Amino acid sequence: MPHDPLQTALDDLRARLIAGDYATLPALAERIEGLMLGLRRSDAARLRRMRAQTIQTAACVDAARNGFRAARRRIEEATGRAPLGTYDSAGTRAPLVPSMPPARRV
Repeated sequence: MPHDPLQTALDDLRARLIAGDYATLPALAERIEGLMLGLRRSDAARLRRMRAQTIQTAACVDAARNGFRAARRRIEEATGRAPLGTYDSAGTRAPLVPSMPPARRV
């Protein structure tokens, strides 16, 4: 089978997800998107061959996302029970309040 840049990029994505190399994912996602935009309708056989590979890669993406969610929940649980605080000269405890409200994603 000839070298397929899209298949290679998907292999690379799965390997980086498994390795936890998340910093490189945005650039790799752009590369994959560009390669996918270059596909033609006549590439149906190629797409069928890649279907199993994309299913495996999607499973890795889901697992990474679930891991991040679980870690975030655990951090929230751990810090929610004992919020960070400070003490004044009289020994009175006061919680630390962020100087800015948390950013909201839209």
